[in-house]
This record gives sequence, structure tokens and C-alpha cells, in this order.
Amino acid sequence: MKIAVFSDIHSNLEALNAVLEDIRAQGCSRLYCCGDVVGYGGSPNECCKTLQEKQIPTVKGNHDAAIGVDSPLTPGYFNPIAAISVYWSREYTTAPNREWLDTLPMVLVEQELGITISHSSPLDAGDWTYVTCPVKAAPVLTYMPTPVCFIGHSHEGAVFWMEPDGHVMMVPPCQMRLRPNERYLINVGSVGQPRDNDARASYFIYDHTDRVITPRRIPYEVEAAQQRIRLAGLPEKLANRLGIGR
Repeated sequence: MKIAVFSDIHSNLEALNAVLEDIRAQGCSRLYCCGDVVGYGGSPNECCKTLQEKQIPTVKGNHDAAIGVDSPLTPGYFNPIAAISVYWSREYTTAPNREWLDTLPMVLVEQELGITISHSSPLDAGDWTYVTCPVKAAPVLTYMPTPVCFIGHSHEGAVFWMEPDGHVMMVPPCQMRLRPNERYLINVGSVGQPRDNDARASYFIYDHTDRVITPRRIPYEVEAAQQRIRLAGLPEKLANRLGIGR
């Protein structure tokens, strides 16, 4: 069984559609989203609608939490440009979609698959911790509820794993066979706003049968996504960064 996991769509409908088409072509039978459906981009309603119509299990990201009706986060939590996008998204995301964002769980645990889905660390999901190095990954790998956990949040893909002696390793996204006596934390990167100097959308496939993870990078219509941002009157930086993957 092939499982597709993606994250950080950030209201980029063009990137989301391209990723979903590739997922279909790769024959994945189960899909999961690690959150941040909204924020930054110009298509919050379309992205929410797509995930709902396709019934894709999704966890709550920090932008989702900020834009929902019962938001626990104020725009002051974000940097100035992100805060502008939060204000805009709150205004232009429909009430039903904002209510749907409120219903998203913080963490999904699929015990039968041995996987956990979270936006950031599943140990303190509401703190939105950035897991970017082995030191920060070590406690997550030690205490996460399943042997494999998928996250997003940093917009940069990475694979962390804990060896039987407790040593934590980190490598850039790569195809890897998971060993049964080790634990893995996989950052799947970003669909809608990559920040690793590669403008293509990012996601991972997990072949649960063969225990193999495979990163995927998918080109999409960047110019169309940029145009939606400009038409919305959002900061030009949000459009420009899509073209350079930063």
C-alpha cells in the first residue's frame, strides 16, 4: 500500500492540484495532509474545498489555527508579512471553511499503519516547534506514539532517524528503506511555499508494504499562483518567493 503525505499548501491551488495529480499517477491509496492548508496564497477556499471533497485526513497547522473562527493565535504571533496574509485570509475564507479549520485535529495517530501525522512536533503540537536538527528531533523520536512520524511546518524536507543506541541521524530528502528496529521522523517539505531553493512542490510517498519512503518534487504553474497573490493585493514578496523556492 502506498501512502502519500504532504504539508503546507498555503492556499496555493495550482501546486495542490499538481501534487494530487502526481499522487494519483503514482497509485497511492491513502493520503494525509500535515496542515497549513491556508495562509500566504490567494486560494484559501479552493484549497479547503479540495481537501474536504476528497476527504483527505488533515491536521491543524499554525496558519489554520490562526484563520479558524475560534482562533487561538493572534496575527501578532506572526512576522509582519505573514500577519497581513492572516488578516486577509480571515476576511476572504468563508465561514464554513473557517469552521472546518477549527475541527481539524492537532495530531493523527494511525496505529494500524504505525504512523503519526502532525504539523510540527506531536509532543507539543500547539507550541508549533520547528524540528530542524538532530537535537530537536531526539525527544520527538524518543516519545512519538508510533515508529514513523510525518511532519511539515519548516517548509524544508528532511529525514531524521534514531538508531538502536539512541544516536540521531539527519539527511536531506532521499529514498530510504525504513528498518524495523529504528524510529523515523520525516519532514515532507511544502506543497505551496517550498523554502529549500527549489520552487517545485514537495511531498513524500511511503510504501507501507516495502517500508520505503520516496520524496517527490512536482513542477506546477507558478505564474498562475503568483497572479492570484497579486490580484488579492497581498505583499509582492509572497508572489516572488514562489519563483525561487525561498
